[in-house]
Amino acid sequence: MELRVFPGYLSTAARCDSRKVELPERQTMHPQQGRDTVMRKTSKIMAIASGMLICSALATTAYAQSCCPGGGNGSPIAIRGFGESAPVATNLSSNASVRIYQFERNGVTYLQINDPTGQVLGAVGRIENTAWVTPMGKDVDRLSIVETLDKNRGTVVYDARYFTLQLARTTNGDAWTVTIKK
Repeated sequence: MELRVFPGYLSTAARCDSRKVELPERQTMHPQQGRDTVMRKTSKIMAIASGMLICSALATTAYAQSCCPGGGNGSPIAIRGFGESAPVATNLSSNASVRIYQFERNGVTYLQINDPTGQVLGAVGRIENTAWVTPMGKDVDRLSIVETLDKNRGTVVYDARYFTLQLARTTNGDAWTVTIKK
């Protein structure tokens, strides 16, 4: 007599003699149960890994926005503190005698000029290709907006995506020229 092994039965338990044939004992665990356990463990691992990936992506995005709300272009743009003498913002000036802060809120970009002691000297606002001098700062009467950059207007103290700011020291005080970039 030939002994056949069927899935779900232990082959070592089968014995055959001349008087009777004993059926093999049924396995205590079905083969499918083992695959289900592996699948459950794999699913749990994948769910945990996916959750960790999503959390790290959200944390990275939040950090990037808190660091560089201007889109990560290297010039941090603040969203609060416009008009303050010491705003919680990065000084963007390339000149130690002046502090330049850029702000953005509701689609309006602002550039604020302070002296080293924190006194506001002037500020401009911009929406797309329209710019204006805001009515604040001690040098507001000597702050002008132009459309083309002229190196003869003074030393460039700030140059970025939206604005170039020049400072000219005169006998009447500092004169500021803001060139709007389009």
